[in-house]
Amino acid sequence: MEPRNPAQNKEPLTVLSLAPNCALSDAHARLFMGSPVFGTLIVSGRIALAGFWLVLPFAGLELMAVGYALALSLKRGRYREVLRVFNDEFVVEKGVQNVEERVEFPRYWATVQLVPARVASYPSRLMVSCMGSTLEIGEFLTESERVGLGKRLISLVGPVATLPQVASAR
Repeated sequence: MEPRNPAQNKEPLTVLSLAPNCALSDAHARLFMGSPVFGTLIVSGRIALAGFWLVLPFAGLELMAVGYALALSLKRGRYREVLRVFNDEFVVEKGVQNVEERVEFPRYWATVQLVPARVASYPSRLMVSCMGSTLEIGEFLTESERVGLGKRLISLVGPVATLPQVASAR
């Protein structure tokens, strides 16, 4: 994903690209969908020839449900989050193939925290907040990936106490 504002000539210090773990390619998805279609059409066709023709609409509904679930899975696999750390700002871009959401935080005022779940079996949440706005990052990551990303972001996006020292002009 490219940033929405191409006029921005600043080079980021760090760029992190996050994507869900989805190994199914389009070609594999077609193969995966082809096997139930082939099997269902053979079985339902033989049953329909035996006089139970009402099985055909239900077989079609079943195949549509599997196709819809497969399409949702493929769309989820194309989701991306791009985190860019600049000298003065922290930019988060989210979207499927295009930037659908872009949030900019002043780098040294932003805070990154890993919020533990209220229920033990639920995942934690990685939150970035600044001046009243809060954004969750990496909700599709595993717990260990989220903890590692949180540590890395905490070191990159500093709190107010780590503001760079400005040389005084005397």
